[in-house]
This record gives sequence, C-alpha cells and structure tokens, in this order.
Amino acid sequence: MNHNKLSAGMNNCNNTLIQLKDVKLELGSKAGKVEILKGISLGICSDTTVAITGPSGAGKSTLMMIIGGLEAATSGSITIDKENLSRMNENALAEFRRDNIGIVFQAFRLIPTMTALENVSIPVELSNEPDAEDKAKHALDLVGLSERMNHYPDQLSGGEQQRVAIARAFITNPTVLLADEPTGNLDQETGNKIIDLLFGLQSSHKTTLILVTHDKLLAQKCDRIIDIADGQIQSDNNHSV
Repeated sequence: MNHNKLSAGMNNCNNTLIQLKDVKLELGSKAGKVEILKGISLGICSDTTVAITGPSGAGKSTLMMIIGGLEAATSGSITIDKENLSRMNENALAEFRRDNIGIVFQAFRLIPTMTALENVSIPVELSNEPDAEDKAKHALDLVGLSERMNHYPDQLSGGEQQRVAIARAFITNPTVLLADEPTGNLDQETGNKIIDLLFGLQSSHKTTLILVTHDKLLAQKCDRIIDIADGQIQSDNNHSV
C-alpha cells in the first residue's frame, strides 16, 4: 500500500491549510546522495493538532523544517494557505515565516543577552508593527510570566524559558505553529504544564499545531498522528473526524 497516498486521502476537511505533494529531500554525503524524505504527500486541515512521530532519523524534524520553509525540498511542492513555498526566494520565505509561522524548539533558542520581554518582542519589531512592548507584555501574561519579564534566560528555569519561547511564537498569532520536541529538555511535570499551555493557546488562537514528538502519550492528545519511518509515511491516524 502506498502510505503517502493514503495520507493524502485522509484529509477530510473543507479547508486544507497545508498541502505537500510528492516532497523529496536528498542530501549529499561521502557515500553519495542520501534520501531523507522519499515522496511525501499529505494535506493538513486548518485549526487542527497533528503529531509527527517515528524513530530517530526517520525524517520527522526535516519534514517540519520543510513545512516551515527552513529547509528546501529537492523536489515536490509545499503550499500553505494557497501560498507556494517552493516558488519563493529566501527573502519571500523569510517574510512568509515572519507573518504566518511560529516555531518552538526543544532547546528554547532565546537570545541570552535579552530579557524575556525583549526576546518576545522580536517578531513584532521585525514586522515593523507598533506597540511591540505592549504586545510582548500581553503575550507573557498569557503564559503566566508577567512577573519575570525583565529577567534574562539564565535567570529562568527551563520551563520558564520554554514559556517565553511559546509567547514569542504566538505573539504574531501565527497560522501555523511548529513545535519540535517542545518538552524534550524538561522534567515530566514541567513538560505536562507546557503541553497544557501549548494546546490551550492553540485552541484559543485557532492555530494549526504540528508537533514532532517521541512521546506516544503526547501524540495521542493530537487530532491526528502521522508516523514516519525511513523518510516515508507509515501510518496516518486521523481521529478528529
């Protein structure tokens, strides 16, 4: 059975926000070209939560990076909200990411010389929008960090740093939020609180959440689980319909 076509066919919604068609990625190595993704096709509905699971090296994070326009596919097309990322140059991609995509990484990726407030303000300032500080204060309030806004990352716990990263990701009200192992550096209790926060904000913002995770219990919280192995879709369980 062609699981990639199976996946494309499981997209039961009126509004397909993300569409991948035969996406392949090859990278060069000393042994020659290596196929990382082997022709992935799928559609993702708006305002849904999708887990991408699979073993290490399966291509999960690579697929997420391609959806986010951070990695260019060797062939195939990636369309988000009717915009074809495959045809955009670097500048256009950067603008598209800024306006439409939020990203939360396992390693937080905060700027150490900036306060929580300054870190969260960055996306608004890059968009040349007014009231960056006020918007950042509101975003930090949403994640429960109003009292920590003037602290630097090394003055915050891991859970607090990830809350700052989530506030930064949501401040522009992105159409798509990508989260790559967002609890990977956190203990279970803190991780559970972060996930509750992430899903709560996803629901209130009507954001499409794509979550890369090894955690099967976390994946079960999502509307849909796409399991990847060896650069191909092995199964696609959509239990939201």
